[in-house]
Amino acid sequence: MFRVLSILLLVFAAMMFQACSNDHATQPADQSDATLVFADKAGGHYGINIMPPNSRPHGLTYAEWSVKWWQWLWSAPADQNPGLDATGEFVTLNQSGPVWFLAPAYYGQWERTATIPTGKKLFIDLAGFFVSFAQGDGETEAEIREVATWFVDNVISNVIIEVDGQTLQNVEDFRFASPPGLITYTLPENNMFEFFGYDIPAGIYDDGACEGYYAMLPPLSAGEHTIFLSAEFGDPYNDTIQVMYYLTVEGGHGWRNRGK
Repeated sequence: MFRVLSILLLVFAAMMFQACSNDHATQPADQSDATLVFADKAGGHYGINIMPPNSRPHGLTYAEWSVKWWQWLWSAPADQNPGLDATGEFVTLNQSGPVWFLAPAYYGQWERTATIPTGKKLFIDLAGFFVSFAQGDGETEAEIREVATWFVDNVISNVIIEVDGQTLQNVEDFRFASPPGLITYTLPENNMFEFFGYDIPAGIYDDGACEGYYAMLPPLSAGEHTIFLSAEFGDPYNDTIQVMYYLTVEGGHGWRNRGK
């Protein structure tokens, strides 16, 4: 599986925010939180509180964060991998810095429960494909990118993310391919590729690319939150993958309504 705006409205919102602010007229590109908050209060163009697709959280684009997401995923062995985590036990594995990563399910429908620190943005792979020379997807960067685009165009559908019951609108705005150049990643012993039947041993590889749908959420408030991910994968997978996250952000209180 791992082969896996209206732009004018957003720009207008940013201009209005700057015009009403006492700050300098020009803001650095990575200070997009202020624009996000304004846009959300002005009508919630995307339906949920989310970093806009043209933002640069901590200086990186969505496409650049997608590379870091896959590097994080591949670094974990299969028996501890967040993508194969049935309970939430490994949500915190290898997490550090101001941005944490969340994985979808890799088959079926699961629930994960975890506690995370306050102040962490969440970068989430909603549905995507990672391609590489090692998997036999092609022998050049252009070839494997073509494969990734074909899979996203023809296999993935009905991509959904809900945060506390609110659904992301215009999910097509959040489709990204990795930047030019091949992705370098490290595989451990008992890696995910081996789990899925590939004869790819532990080591450092420089042969990957990715494309798919991603979401970057600003830090959640202290307390309890739900994040629901769902996507349909057609032939050859023929599966609807879903995962519900029950997250407690440190500093909050007990569940008010967990629905269980």
